[in-house]
Amino acid sequence: HLVLYSQPANSTAPGKDGSVKRKPLKHRKRIEPRGNRLIPVFDKRTAEILVRRFNEQAKLFKESLYGGDKGNYLLFGAIDKNRISNKLRKVYQGLPFQPKSPHDCRHTFCTNLVAATEGHNFLAKHVLGHSDAKTTENYMHL
Repeated sequence: HLVLYSQPANSTAPGKDGSVKRKPLKHRKRIEPRGNRLIPVFDKRTAEILVRRFNEQAKLFKESLYGGDKGNYLLFGAIDKNRISNKLRKVYQGLPFQPKSPHDCRHTFCTNLVAATEGHNFLAKHVLGHSDAKTTENYMHL
């Protein structure tokens, strides 16, 4: 799984010196460990890509290319919300389904996870990073 603890403050990161200004994740007040989001990775190919990208950034960190702050080393520095939405829209072209947004995919993931765990939404609540079970219930479409 991936653990997200913050996000770049703007889509133009990193700066000329390699530094990345950070902000808390959506609906979080501060950057702190209890505000982390977990993203499960079930696909082997996806996991291999993530490991490769992590190792590339770890090597750059060891060389102190962007300084000693691990927050300056991004797995996906050139990816922003618009790029993801455009790629997802292309994936849906030619398919007999209505295109979905990345957020719609989050709802689908929650629904599938709750169904796979026979209606137990505790895991979905934890994985989606919700502090309130009612929020998770809003994501489920059973």
